[in-house]
Amino acid sequence: MGDLKLTRDMTDEARRGLGKERPARKHWNEITADTIRYFAMALGDDNPRWYSPGHSLVAPPTFLWTAFMSPMFFPSESPVRSRGGGFPGMQAIFAGARFRFDRPIRPGDRLRAASTRIGVVDPTRRVDGDYLGPEDALRSAVTAARAYHPDPDGPFVLQIEEHRCVDADTGEPVGSLIENAARIEPEAIDPAKGRWGGFTPRRYTLEEIERIEGHYLTEAANRRGPIPRRRADVTVGERLPTLVKGPLTLLSLTAMFIGAPAFFNLTDRVLYNFTSRFPESVKRDPETNIAVVPEEMHWHPHMATQLSMPAGIDLGSQRIGWLAHLVTDWMGDHGELTALDVWFHRPMFLTETAWCNGTVAELLPDGQVRVDLELTTFDGELLSTGSATVRLPRRTS
Repeated sequence: MGDLKLTRDMTDEARRGLGKERPARKHWNEITADTIRYFAMALGDDNPRWYSPGHSLVAPPTFLWTAFMSPMFFPSESPVRSRGGGFPGMQAIFAGARFRFDRPIRPGDRLRAASTRIGVVDPTRRVDGDYLGPEDALRSAVTAARAYHPDPDGPFVLQIEEHRCVDADTGEPVGSLIENAARIEPEAIDPAKGRWGGFTPRRYTLEEIERIEGHYLTEAANRRGPIPRRRADVTVGERLPTLVKGPLTLLSLTAMFIGAPAFFNLTDRVLYNFTSRFPESVKRDPETNIAVVPEEMHWHPHMATQLSMPAGIDLGSQRIGWLAHLVTDWMGDHGELTALDVWFHRPMFLTETAWCNGTVAELLPDGQVRVDLELTTFDGELLSTGSATVRLPRRTS
């Protein structure tokens, strides 16, 4: 397969950035009702709270992601060059993310964010100081990366980044995100022989399509909305009303890219300005010689092959946003999502459909509730697991 290999030199180079804070690439200069609306639409979430004008309008919780990610824009005059974060030419698979939410984001907010690399971990060769976070979270990330990796025996190095966001005017904390990505070798294995080689595009019967569409028809009625869901109303074992997402298509991905930023959403001269500065990130479609960049792994057959996948796959921010949608529909407008952890166990391929499910797992102090989350394919294969912590209002006497 591919000639490029992960090396110790790459890992050592990436570790030089450990613990060093740098400004994050924010996507918006100022949050508006429109930026919030586009993000909610990208997730297929029609909760009026994300759309209604007035002081009550807030952003879906994972909108926080947009404070840390923006297209890699370089004007023609820029002299900037890059080495791919220490892993030139390597591919990346998403293992999971851990959100912490301090307050909602509202129209008019101006955000400031910073990023810090907190881990560069080769699970087969640990060294002192390779990870600056809790070991239990690292174990979850390693387990997810191994499960998701298209080559069951393939090497990988976890690159873990922590992002923190504050209000640019007041310094008030807004939230944080820890991203866990596994760097893997390009074309690590023939997709047909890899872990996901048995995938074929999902063909639905008309009855199955009617089941999906019928579920969409009933979902909004289960949304809690302005009626408070109080801690006293909740019992351990209670199941959240299921949401369906999909079938995943190129249109699904396009909607997500409109509402949320991605590093490589570029075109024309701006795309050239990137590809000429990051040549190790660029591949060529063998049939057309047109440049293709990492983001295109989600739909372009050649880039999917570079990732050793048999087809295009979903976006990490998309999947996590779906599970947040499940929780916010259930908790209602008076609830507060304070934490969200999601781990990836399998790619979701184009044409597949996902079921979002949750179960109340624990009643915590201070009116908080822990919900266990699960994302499965239409046919029941596990895609993701996770947990959410929700603060619910107490019943007043």
